[in-house]
Amino acid sequence: MAHVLVARPRFTRTVTEEEVQRALSEAVTLCEQSGGFHAFYCVRVSDREVMNISFWDSQDAERGFAAARPSMTALAGAMMEGPPEQSSGDLIFTYRVEQGTAAG
Repeated sequence: MAHVLVARPRFTRTVTEEEVQRALSEAVTLCEQSGGFHAFYCVRVSDREVMNISFWDSQDAERGFAAARPSMTALAGAMMEGPPEQSSGDLIFTYRVEQGTAAG
């Protein structure tokens, strides 16, 4: 069963796509090294907020997030409005065009 972690960092100022991509490239590398990592998506919610969605084998999501936290704090901590809002859970439904519906 897949586990999903959603994090919503908010920033004290407008952040550029380049700043977000630079920070997340390093975070993804750390996530890959922690094991159980499958995919990562980042969605711009506003000029000062993004939503990061990562997919894992299981509860490895928490370990991966913890592994990336020090690096993310070093790269983006000064421009963040505190820690990101975070939630996680087991994937229970997916749908992909041409692949149909599947349970988590």
